[in-house]
Amino acid sequence: MEKRVTAFVRRHAFPLTIAVIATSFLLFFFLIPVLKVFSASLFDPAGKALTLTNYTHVLSSRFFLGALTNSLTIAALASVFTILIGVPFAFCVARLPIAGKPVLLALAALPLVLPSFVSAYALVLMFGRAGIVTGWLRSVGIPFESLYGAKGIVTVYALTLYPYVVLPTVAAFRSLDISVEEAAQNLGSSRLRTLRTVTLPLVLPSILAGGLLVFIEAMENFGVPFVLAEDKPILAVDHPIGRAAVIPPEKRDPVVGKGDIDVPPVCLAPYGLVPRDDPIGIADYGSAHGLLLAIRRRGMVTARSRGSAMPCST
Repeated sequence: MEKRVTAFVRRHAFPLTIAVIATSFLLFFFLIPVLKVFSASLFDPAGKALTLTNYTHVLSSRFFLGALTNSLTIAALASVFTILIGVPFAFCVARLPIAGKPVLLALAALPLVLPSFVSAYALVLMFGRAGIVTGWLRSVGIPFESLYGAKGIVTVYALTLYPYVVLPTVAAFRSLDISVEEAAQNLGSSRLRTLRTVTLPLVLPSILAGGLLVFIEAMENFGVPFVLAEDKPILAVDHPIGRAAVIPPEKRDPVVGKGDIDVPPVCLAPYGLVPRDDPIGIADYGSAHGLLLAIRRRGMVTARSRGSAMPCST
């Protein structure tokens, strides 16, 4: 038995080494951190007693549920639109006799190089309230307000994330055995029917994989909704601050709202929640107590204004 195990290890030494390294990497850099975060959500603020109060507070918040719904809707729409843009583009690049296909494919992948908020700001310069295109449309009598909100976020995602669909779909079209399509056409199937019943089902896994990547990226993206969402709550931007959203009721002052809030205001400055030069938020709320009272009443703070704290609307 030992000889068989030794022989097996020797024959498969390289694959086993790669498997051990990959498993260790995922364990220490993904699984353990995720489990630590998840386990922390099951304890009270003191970290001693098991409780589901944290989930009760979050899931009973209309603001959080609205932000979650908006995020899921925008991510789903972005996935659909990127598929509608990416699949025809990938088919043309893979099957049609177009000159300069490598250059065209490289140019199509350029949106992945730019940070997402740069694309959002570029769209604001064109279609914002004082944008170039917006001003021109108004000058010719076409009513156009701006591209802020969900429509702007979905537009930016569709124009910047479609390479996630194009690249795997192009590879799938190129690797597809053309003899399968020829066999369908020899049996009397038209080109359109062959594309619908043979070609697309074979490349569907690659299309869905690209759409899933777009959905994940749209859910976790911070830059685009930070620029374009305005007062629309989005989960990646409008998140609960530390323990402020899960303060036990018995620890809250019913009038002052001082509670067990141990949120260092300096930590909020990088997110635009409070001014960097006034980390306590006195300029906006008159005092540190005013900031805590706003957190107590609203439960969350949004990063909508540049350099100033602003309570969200519930």
